[in-house]
Amino acid sequence: MSTHAPTLQVDRLTVTARRSDGAYPAVRDVGFRLDAASTLALVGESGSGKTLTALAIAGLLADNLVPSGSVRFRGEELIGMGATRRRELAGAAIGFIFQEPMSALHPVLPIGVQLTEGLRAHTDLTRAQRRDRARELLSLVGLDRSRDILGNRIGQLSGGMRQRVMIAMAVSCEPELLIADEPTTALDVTLQQQVLELLRGLQQRLGLSLLMITHDLGVVSETCANVAVMYAGQIVESGPTADVMSAPAHPYTVALLEASPRLGDTRRRLPSISTGVPWLRDLRETDPEAWPETAMHEVAPGRWIRESSQGAAA
Repeated sequence: MSTHAPTLQVDRLTVTARRSDGAYPAVRDVGFRLDAASTLALVGESGSGKTLTALAIAGLLADNLVPSGSVRFRGEELIGMGATRRRELAGAAIGFIFQEPMSALHPVLPIGVQLTEGLRAHTDLTRAQRRDRARELLSLVGLDRSRDILGNRIGQLSGGMRQRVMIAMAVSCEPELLIADEPTTALDVTLQQQVLELLRGLQQRLGLSLLMITHDLGVVSETCANVAVMYAGQIVESGPTADVMSAPAHPYTVALLEASPRLGDTRRRLPSISTGVPWLRDLRETDPEAWPETAMHEVAPGRWIRESSQGAAA
C-alpha cells in the first residue's frame, strides 16, 4: 500500500434514510482507500448500496438521505462540506459518469453546450477555446466526427455515442478522481468492450483514480486492480481483484461468483447464501446507534472480510 496520502479515503460511511416512520440504514460502516492513479470496483447486486455510496462521495444525495462518517478527498473532508466548495470540486477534481445518459444529459441543449459547461465553470478558456476543447474531448473518446455532433441533441445519438459523450463530459477538466456508475449498463457486448477499453485508456493516459460501480464481475476483472464486494449496504469482502476472484472468502462473494454464467454451462440451480438481503424496514431503528455492529478482519495481507451478527459471514 502506498505511503502517500490517498486520493480518496472513506471511513465508517453511513447513509441514513430519514422517513416519517423512522430511520433506515441504507449504507452502513463502509470504508475503503483509493490511491492516486489506482482502480477500485464496488461490486454487488442491485440494492446493495453501491450507487448510494458513490452519490454520498459526490455530494449528490437526496435531502432525506443523510451521510455520516468520513470521506476525505486529497485529505479534505467532504462530509459536511459547504455547497460553494463542493461546486469547486465537482467536475473539476471529481468527475462522475452517471448510470443512464438519456436521463443524465439534457434532452434539448446541444451536445456542445453540455460539453463546455464544466469548462465554462472551472476554466478561463474563451468561448472559441472551449469549443476547440469540446472537439478534442469527443476525439479523445472516439467520436472523430465531433464537428458534426456538437450541434446535435442526445436523441440523435446512439446509446454508445451517448455514453461516450457522458465520459467526455466527466473528464473534460481532467479530474483526479473519476466515479463511473454502471457505465456499461444497457449497452450490447461490443459497445461494453469499447467503453471499458476507453476507460482503461483514459485512466492510464490521464493518471486518474477510478472508482467503478458495477454488478458485472466481468467488468471488474477487466478494469480494476482492487475490488470491494457490497451486500445489504455493507462491504463484506475486499482485496486485490485477482485474489478475491480466485479465492473468495465470504459466502456472498462465493455465491456471486458461482452465479456468473460460464461458457458451456448447462442448466443448473444457482447457489444462494443462508440469509436473504434484509428489507430496510427490518433494520429500522429510532436510534442508529442500535443498528447491529459488525467488523472487518484482515484474513491475508490486503484481504479483508466482514463478520456479521446477521449470520451472512463465514
